[in-house]
Formats: sequence, structure tokens, C-alpha cells
Amino acid sequence: MSNSTSTLVERVQHRAYELWEKDGQPEDKSEYFWLQAQLEIGIEDAEAVSIQPVMKQSEKLGSSKRAS
Repeated sequence: MSNSTSTLVERVQHRAYELWEKDGQPEDKSEYFWLQAQLEIGIEDAEAVSIQPVMKQSEKLGSSKRAS
């Protein structure tokens, strides 16, 4: 398992545990909490990527000209 995969699994595991604790630690909902944690982490990661500023091609070219 790659480092990024193990980190993702650890994040999901931690989130699932938090959700489980918050819900009173029920014994029969482990799959629910795991899936909910995966969903939440996926949404957070997608939002983090989608809010990255996008530079126009002219801005990229302009910054490389200034650097030289």
C-alpha cells in the first residue's frame, strides 16, 4: 500500500471512529460509519482541489518571464 493510500485509510479510520463515538458507540453500525467517513473525506478532498485558484495561461507566461 502506498503512503498516500495508507494516509487516506488512516484518515477514514479516524473519522469513522469519531462518528462512532459521537453516535454513542453502537455495536452494529461499523460499516455505516466507515462509509460515512469515506464520503465525508472524499467531499473534503474534492472541495480542496476545486477551490484551488486557476491561473490564466498569460499569467503563467508572465510570471516565468519575470523570473528570468
